[in-house]
Amino acid sequence: MTAIANLFRGRPVVPAVTALAAGVLLCLAAYLGVWKWMICRVEVPPGYSLLLRYKGPWPFGSVANASEGTLVQTDPHGRPLQVGILEAMPGPGRHFYSPLEYETDLVKDQIIPPGKLGVVVSKVGKPLPAGSYLVDEAGYHGILRKVLTPGRYRINSYAFDVKVVDVDACVEPSTRGQRKEGDPTLIPPGYVGVVTNKTDDPRTHQVQGIQSQVLQPGIYFLNPEEKRVDIISVGYNETTLQVEAQGAPGATSLGRLGKTSGKDPDYVPGKGIEFPSNDGFLIHLDFTAIWGILPEQAPDVVRRFGTLKDVNEKVILPQIGSICRLHGSKHGAVDLLVGATREAFQAETSEELERVLASKNLSLLFGLTRHIYVPSQVREPIQKARIADELTKTREQEQKTAKAQA
Repeated sequence: MTAIANLFRGRPVVPAVTALAAGVLLCLAAYLGVWKWMICRVEVPPGYSLLLRYKGPWPFGSVANASEGTLVQTDPHGRPLQVGILEAMPGPGRHFYSPLEYETDLVKDQIIPPGKLGVVVSKVGKPLPAGSYLVDEAGYHGILRKVLTPGRYRINSYAFDVKVVDVDACVEPSTRGQRKEGDPTLIPPGYVGVVTNKTDDPRTHQVQGIQSQVLQPGIYFLNPEEKRVDIISVGYNETTLQVEAQGAPGATSLGRLGKTSGKDPDYVPGKGIEFPSNDGFLIHLDFTAIWGILPEQAPDVVRRFGTLKDVNEKVILPQIGSICRLHGSKHGAVDLLVGATREAFQAETSEELERVLASKNLSLLFGLTRHIYVPSQVREPIQKARIADELTKTREQEQKTAKAQA
């Protein structure tokens, strides 16, 4: 020990310390400048995020592989405990990951533009219970019940797929109207949405089927895999059955009382309403119904009949024809033209139509018999009698005027 001490006695220690410090600084510079900055540095530009795959610790130690179809488990500090894909995705900025432990991949952010929504499918997790196909909580693979609304999202492409669809993708095609590009409005003013759940919803305790609560006009983002919406016009609609003479489209004035037409025209089959009077004459008439659906009636109407077009074709048109024929055939041809009997026929048909529609949960504002067309052999005597009556009244008035002037 004394010999060693004597060997270094009187020699400067500074060069050795300097050399050691220089070596440390050189290693640190190599680590930070070459390894960290040049090899481990990953720049993530705006609009992108980083998908990470952990390859295991290096150079010592090992961890198990994550099960197929799952993401890596992490400790409370976010450090991976398995080999595989991490759920967390670092966003724009500068990050440092050792290529010996991590594989990195830039993933573009998912953009949901205005007027669209995103349906998300989870590709990782456990299978859903039998009879279910929508995912309400993490840990299962399948279609997520919750949709992505317009915006920017970081989506782990290993774990999720996103399908971008129109906001009205849930709407029944036959009830879908014109919508401007980018317009997020699902239910326009003057309409309501009748919702049909394709499966039970445990979040709201709604069951499968048509819901009694309608959607009022506004913006909604609904999963088309979960719900179907029938957009129904509320308020009143007009349905008209109108007679048309052959060879004269729109010439429906022929044969009415007060119109002298000579020979009766031939009428287009299926236009207007046709029935025999109780005295054997063939009668044609025009009829207009103003009917509608109230918001609270809409779910039952959709459940029983379908769309507004179905209601018109299955209920309104058949009932107008049936009721007019039934009550019209009880009257004579002359009775349908003039007097209190015509008014009675008008009242009978309107009241009966209102009663029938009410039983089907539909509203009638009024039903109007607009024109009645009868054969000329019935019409012309009445016309001549009316003309004679008018002439008599005219002469009487002329005589009164002459006496007053005398």
